[in-house]
Amino acid sequence: MTVKPHLARSACAAWLVVLVLGSGVSAQQQPPRRIAGRTLQRWAQDLAADNEIVQARAAKMLGLFGPQAVPTLKQCLNHPSEAVRYWACSSLGDLAPRGDQQLVERLKQLKNDPEHPACAMAAAYALCRIEGPQEHIGLLIRRLDHGEPGMATSACDFLGRLGPLARSAIPALERTARTFHDKVRRHIHRVYHVDRAAENALRQIDPNWKRSWPDPRQRRNRPRKPRSKR
Repeated sequence: MTVKPHLARSACAAWLVVLVLGSGVSAQQQPPRRIAGRTLQRWAQDLAADNEIVQARAAKMLGLFGPQAVPTLKQCLNHPSEAVRYWACSSLGDLAPRGDQQLVERLKQLKNDPEHPACAMAAAYALCRIEGPQEHIGLLIRRLDHGEPGMATSACDFLGRLGPLARSAIPALERTARTFHDKVRRHIHRVYHVDRAAENALRQIDPNWKRSWPDPRQRRNRPRKPRSKR
């Protein structure tokens, strides 16, 4: 069964926040030995669970262990679940291990797999971090126009995480944000926050970026003026 990234995200996000906050992990600390009281090896055991959400949750947790999780994450790239492969690629992109040609070749295989577009996008992000964005960022930019809002939102997230490396994506992100700005004026609850995700990515790429068009939600939230009495 295939699990799209936004489905895996919705199933794991709230639970992940609780675990990360409870574990006291920060980017400045050494990689932890335990997350939520469980070792890396214990989380890895869940990769063989019968439930795909449990598998995806484990794959997402592995990345919190830092560089020590790289060997296990590499094994996840051959996991039958697309959700597991997706989160493994995402974490490997964050960790950006270099000097492993076998890893790079496997990521390129996943990036060029048309049957699993979500995993292909995550693999492109990892390759941008490991090899540079020149040959790989194009796929992330194209995903901004994907018909599935969850895919477009994930593309925004990956581009934002690339930071200044994704400067070439600024025009496409601005177009995405502006396109959804126009849509939100007609259907304010049907844009799935893609415009906000694009704007967040733009600020991560360029901290000085500012919107050059009005925010339609502010118009909606303005208090109504009382009607004058005749």
